[in-house]
Amino acid sequence: MAENLKYTLSEEMEKVERVMTENLKILMKEMNKKLEEKHEEMEETRRDLRGLENVNTFLYNRERESSDELYEARKKLIEALRDFSGGESCKIGVKSMGDLDEKPFVKACKQRFSNEEAEVQGIRLCSKWKENLKNLSWRPFKCVWTGDKSEGEEVVNAVKTAHEELNEFCPNCRYIVPVAWNYEQGRQATLGEGIAHMANQINTLKRKRT
Repeated sequence: MAENLKYTLSEEMEKVERVMTENLKILMKEMNKKLEEKHEEMEETRRDLRGLENVNTFLYNRERESSDELYEARKKLIEALRDFSGGESCKIGVKSMGDLDEKPFVKACKQRFSNEEAEVQGIRLCSKWKENLKNLSWRPFKCVWTGDKSEGEEVVNAVKTAHEELNEFCPNCRYIVPVAWNYEQGRQATLGEGIAHMANQINTLKRKRT
């Protein structure tokens, strides 16, 4: 009887072992399947990311090309506008952003010097301020008030305008930048406005020839 009990116990243990082995195989199979699915998901994500990188690279290159093309178009427009330059009397023209106007300096010097000497002193003073404007660390805005008016108020405004233009159009290099300018509205002209203006100028010249 003891032998039968021993045999039965051994048989039961073998059954349990077989069941556990089968369950372990099933579990391993399921885990492998899930790992494969995760691996496939990761591969798909990598493919998507590579696709996005390609799209981003394409868009970046296109944006850069468009920017370069726009820059070249504006450059050619400025060259063409210079040939038809009429100064501020024209609706669209070329303006040198950051260029300091000499006229307020000459005008201020006329209060102390003769007209001829004022011209020389005004230009010399303006040149000195132009050099100051090229200095990134220079802070020009200090007004000295005498009564109801500041000394050289027009000069201060001219320097302020040139300083602001340099900060906007060339903050790092601090050199004068030519731009197509809408004098009528006091702003930078669009490419379309410049082209339309050039077309009108050409048509006017054609009419004058006939």
